[in-house]
Amino acid sequence: MTSLTRDDRSESARPVRKPSSPRLARSNNETRELNQRQILFLQRLAGNQSVTGLLQTMLVAQRETAAPPASATATATPAATTPPAAPASYPEIDALDLQPKAKNVATELKKKYSQISFTSGKRDADAQASAMAANVVQDRTGYLGTYKATDLAKQLQDWVDKHPEAKTQADIAKGLKSVMDTWSNKDLLQLSKHLTGEAFDMQPIESDKQAADIKKDAKAWAQKEGGEGSDFLEKEGKLTRWHTQVFE
Repeated sequence: MTSLTRDDRSESARPVRKPSSPRLARSNNETRELNQRQILFLQRLAGNQSVTGLLQTMLVAQRETAAPPASATATATPAATTPPAAPASYPEIDALDLQPKAKNVATELKKKYSQISFTSGKRDADAQASAMAANVVQDRTGYLGTYKATDLAKQLQDWVDKHPEAKTQADIAKGLKSVMDTWSNKDLLQLSKHLTGEAFDMQPIESDKQAADIKKDAKAWAQKEGGEGSDFLEKEGKLTRWHTQVFE
């Protein structure tokens, strides 16, 4: 039996390497190429995400810098507007110096018809003579006949008839006042409810679409508030005059 030498044993103990096949070598190369592509893809992906995150951070910072505080830009929402309530009183009516019932009617008319305006309220004897004279200038024969105090009105008309030379308001007013000065205060107050503050005049607005309603309400409210004798008149002789009287 032949014994192995030391060198022979060493060679026998070494593992025998088999030559690699061409197929295995190609597979290893493809694996390395695949890993490299994946690494490049991951690097690119990570890089894109980083850039995106950076851009988003910068954009947020710009918005926060440009935008003013919320309290500075906040605009209070305006409250819903409502029609203003009608005032309890009107300076123009207060200036008429009316008795309570006449004032109530004037106020209610103004509340409902804001377009009306008042031309006269309580008068003294001088103002009454002047107002009557202005109407006499326009209607010399018929106006004074509209007064219910017929005896007093007749005295005034007699003076007008006897003084044809008096043509201006001032001259006629002076003559009428001279007649009124002969009366007692009681008689004077019977001539017109303007003298007691129980009457007021409104500017006629016949063209207004609510004219008929204004006249209707003025008449109804005057009669309801003042009772018998209270009324609304829209004509005094030939003249259009919106006159409301409300007995106290």
